[in-house]
Amino acid sequence: MGQRKRFEVRLNEEQRQELEHLVRQGTGRARVMTRARILLHADQAQHDHEVAAALHVHSATVANIRRKFVEHGLAGLCQSGAALSRPWPW
Repeated sequence: MGQRKRFEVRLNEEQRQELEHLVRQGTGRARVMTRARILLHADQAQHDHEVAAALHVHSATVANIRRKFVEHGLAGLCQSGAALSRPWPW
């Protein structure tokens, strides 16, 4: 308990609005929408296990999404694995 998060999610206003719009729109891929919800919760300084419980995902999923966001920004939200090296048409 109280373990420090390795990858801290800090969304700026533009990123937060883009993620909220994506979730509100509700027409995107389920995987991307779940990742957006994870980042919105993580931005509120919630621990991985709290985010995982709220969104019914595994805490490792939350940690992986945090890492992808810190390393690749919002581009990491839509892609996985080797696809991160290619640009994504948002």
